[in-house]
Order: sequence, then C-alpha cells, then structure tokens
Amino acid sequence: IGDLVNGERATVTIVVTVPNTAGTINNTATATRNEPDSNATNDSDTNATTVTVSSNMSITKTDSADPVVQGQNYTYSIIPRNNGPQALGAAEVITVIDNIPLGMRLRSIPTGTGWTCTSSGGATFPQNGPVDVTCTRTGALAVNTNANTITVPVVATSTGNLINQASVSSTMPDNNTANNTVTQSTTI
Repeated sequence: IGDLVNGERATVTIVVTVPNTAGTINNTATATRNEPDSNATNDSDTNATTVTVSSNMSITKTDSADPVVQGQNYTYSIIPRNNGPQALGAAEVITVIDNIPLGMRLRSIPTGTGWTCTSSGGATFPQNGPVDVTCTRTGALAVNTNANTITVPVVATSTGNLINQASVSSTMPDNNTANNTVTQSTTI
C-alpha cells in the first residue's frame, strides 16, 4: 500500500468466485506494518459470506396443431429445463402451472412421466377455462437437462387467438426468472 499518514485509510478490492456448493465462506484480512503497533487486537477482521446454490429453470411450450378448428382436440407439450449452474437434488421439487384460458376446455388431467397434476377445477372433466393446472415432480435433474414432457389435452370452444401461458419454478433458488414463463398462441 505504501505510506499512510495518521488516520488515513486505504482500500484494497479482491474479486473472487464462489464455489457451486452451499455453505459459509469465512474470509480474514490481516494488516501488518513495519513500525511497532500499539494495539494488535484490531489488525484482523473476518467476514462470513453465505453461499446458496442456484439453478436456472426455463420452460418451453408447443401446440400439436395450429391452426385448430373450433371443437377439435389438440394438446400442449410443456418441457421444463434446468440450465444450471447447479443440478437439482433428489429432494428438489419442480412446479409447473399452466393457465387454461376462457374459450378453451381441459379434456382430462395432464400427464407426464414422474409428474403429479391437479386442476383448480377439481377432478371432473371436461373443465371449461379459466382453470389452473398444477404439476409437480420431485427428484434430481442434471444441468442442461430437460424434465419429462407434460402433455395437456384441450379443445377450443371459441374462435380467434387463444393464449395459453405456463410457468415453472423449483425449490432451489433460480438465478434467472426471466425465462420461467412462456406463452403459446393458437389460432382457432
């Protein structure tokens, strides 16, 4: 640092990268000098930083047909993805919510290997929108890996452009929520 006059301060900035594991990192800085020190008890300071791991969940959605004739059955395919940097562990839960809009009818409960799905409209089908479908999956998901596809069976009851929206979240913190929601427009 060089010479410092009595009462003067100097700042040193050290840039670090944290590991991809949760925990606490303790960093200790110690100041020394050539001259005698009248109070050596204040020459060190420790700062604790809590590290949390995170994933970046994203979601894609496609319709099986577009355009669709009013009254025609079709499906939406929803695919959640873990973009990392951390893999989801065995106890992590992924939640997908699909908003079935007015003008669309949910024909039956959505399906997908490893997924458990429910509807805000109950257990009797078909259900006219708007209803929310919630699908959950517990289990590991590696980095840069898609979860199994959720298939949502619907039928259009009105004409025009129907907008269907889905979102994804997980119990692990998400470092980029900008890609957690997707919409799919289907022309009826």
